[in-house]
Amino acid sequence: MRVVFDNTDKKFPIEFDEVSVERTVYRDGINEYSINGNAVRLKDVLELLSSVSLGTSSHHIISQNEADRILLSNPKERKQMIEDALGLRVYHWKITEAERKLEKH
Repeated sequence: MRVVFDNTDKKFPIEFDEVSVERTVYRDGINEYSINGNAVRLKDVLELLSSVSLGTSSHHIISQNEADRILLSNPKERKQMIEDALGLRVYHWKITEAERKLEKH
């Protein structure tokens, strides 16, 4: 699967006018990811999409059900939804990864 984004306005933090994100799934369950033809990790794809507020929980149109879900959520869940909408998830991933690296040493 391949998705191409127009980046002429430079919203993505890379120097290309088009950003191509591709996922290849093999029969044995292995996944490969690439950005503009360069092999990357899933983490890199998630960070790139998160930097422009595109991701699994980003919303641009909130349906009635989503509004209800936000209103009925507990404070912790609501905080996560707001942080996702603001594009802060990438920083939480980086903090978590840095903490894991520190624990290893």
